[in-house]
Amino acid sequence: MVSRVKRYFLEIKDFSNTIDLNLPENYKIVLDNKDNFHLNKFFYKQIGLDHFWRDRLLWSDSEWVKYVTNKNLETHVLKKGEDLAGYYEQEYHPGSNEVELINLGVLKEFRGLKLGSTLVNHMGDLILYTFLLHILAAGYHHLIRKDNSFKRMKFE
Repeated sequence: MVSRVKRYFLEIKDFSNTIDLNLPENYKIVLDNKDNFHLNKFFYKQIGLDHFWRDRLLWSDSEWVKYVTNKNLETHVLKKGEDLAGYYEQEYHPGSNEVELINLGVLKEFRGLKLGSTLVNHMGDLILYTFLLHILAAGYHHLIRKDNSFKRMKFE
């Protein structure tokens, strides 16, 4: 049986209206830098149950290891205290200078708290922060308006 997959793309063209994350108390979003495929596999299986995520269920452990050790892949983990709550994976494509959101989700017991929106906003802020760092490192700081985005990223 052949089924079609629809892909949607979000292009952020205007960073002037940034949104405060307003993380609930005791929540944090951390970059997982351990290249631990078990974490990505856990989220994929648990969150994907309700969202028809099936393609990676067939992956071997070596395929998972290859995936998470991609130097352009980042996994950001949402935690409540030390408990896992959600995640997103993003991959940087240097050829097109784009960042692709691969997967994003919140575990069932944390749904309904607007944490998915928080993860999307975190990704947007991270992209803006990286962009500003590159601009400043290149010596083009005079091109950036000192608006709320600039101030939120602590570049004053």
